Amino acid sequence: MVGRQGASIKRIRLAYQGGELIKVYSDLDPRTELEQRVAADAEKALAKRGATVTHHGTAAVHAPSTAIADITIGWVQGGKPCRLLLEVAKRNDESEFTSIVEHLNNALAATPGTDTNLLYSGLSTSVRMARFLRNENQRRHRDGIAGRIIFLPLNRLQGYLDHWAAAPSSAYPLSGISRAVERWGEFSTDLAALKFFN
Repeated sequence: MVGRQGASIKRIRLAYQGGELIKVYSDLDPRTELEQRVAADAEKALAKRGATVTHHGTAAVHAPSTAIADITIGWVQGGKPCRLLLEVAKRNDESEFTSIVEHLNNALAATPGTDTNLLYSGLSTSVRMARFLRNENQRRHRDGIAGRIIFLPLNRLQGYLDHWAAAPSSAYPLSGISRAVERWGEFSTDLAALKFFN
């Protein structure tokens, strides 16, 4: 955006939340801000519903590639431990595919008794990436391999977390995450993915 005097002004998109303006996820620095903010928002939204949210980086830097995931969300459902690995990124999504599958496989190997799945959230999900994920899920289903991968764009993830944080804890139980994962076969586009998180 150019000002009246010709000076260049960086435009930052803001969202209104709780009486203050905040940056949207897609405008956060992926090295020092994105994971930290998503983890904090997930804590506000899901801890009151019984989940444990863990960011595997620090307050100053993102999670290392050797971490189990960027963020993990754990809860107990029907007496069984459940875990959602949350991977957030602003890079080209197809470059994330191998890392996503590796994180899921490593987490399942480390704790085979835990129902573990993965939510990938990027700027948007390309048609090719959606096909990669669908093919991987189909392969896992066909071969009896645990773990499914679902996706949701970053700014939609932000909207859902904000909404869940504002809603009473009795609304939107954690079982809704499991139900969304169960419908992995219907995750074909970002638009289609939206209907599974209400």
